[in-house]
Amino acid sequence: MSGIRILYLVAKNELRRSLFHPINLVLVGIIIVLIYVNTASYASVPKSTTIDPGSGGDVFILAYKNILWVLSYLMVIFVGFYGLMSVSEERFKHVIDVLIVKPLYRRDVIIGKFIGLSCLAFIISSLVLLLTFVLLTSVFRPPLSMGDFLLRILSLDFGLTMICSLTAGLAMLASLLFKNILTSASVFITYLFADWNGYILGRLHTPPISPYLLFGKMVFPISTGATWINLFNANSFMEWFGYALPYIAVLLLLTLLVVLLDCFILTKTDDTRMG
Repeated sequence: MSGIRILYLVAKNELRRSLFHPINLVLVGIIIVLIYVNTASYASVPKSTTIDPGSGGDVFILAYKNILWVLSYLMVIFVGFYGLMSVSEERFKHVIDVLIVKPLYRRDVIIGKFIGLSCLAFIISSLVLLLTFVLLTSVFRPPLSMGDFLLRILSLDFGLTMICSLTAGLAMLASLLFKNILTSASVFITYLFADWNGYILGRLHTPPISPYLLFGKMVFPISTGATWINLFNANSFMEWFGYALPYIAVLLLLTLLVVLLDCFILTKTDDTRMG
């Protein structure tokens, strides 16, 4: 069986297992309620309302930002916990021991699971963005420029998928480092608080090397003093992209390093084909 075929099967199984998990009903329910409550607040806003500067004065994009920024926390937490349980639960049930005696590399298990969870992150992100668009359009109005809006939202979709995927990779790392489910969960929750709360690293004026800070700098590449350029208020998509590209590259590199570290930890005792 080819390596690509093996990765496809592992990824497919991981995606199916996480996508149809009962807890997704809770996630979808919470997201729908939050989106509806937030979009309903724009029903009374005059349709001619604009903002200045940026985005062609389109308040629709500003409304999108206000709604989705909080929802991104939920998406990261849920996908991260799927990554945590993906390894911890299977270790507890000894499922992973069965997998690694099949004719596949141990790293195939990690990479396949990561691909499956990344696909899950993309599906959740895309559905949230689509649902927000439908509801906001129905209670407010469409964006002034659909082409420019799509470029920005597709970029946001890509960014949300990356940050969710990276968090899932870090959660898998915690599961590999700490065999006990409770310990790995405690470490992961502590990480989420330290990183996404922003107070610890932000107040220390650290470089944007954490996932949250990188994601924030990707969406808001310049926000100091009188200069304020981000994905939602830039006068053009390319203006934002030029400033955000370095952070996108670092975020991709960090994701790759985390996946490689996950593979190394699982394969450090035996990097040969099992079985």
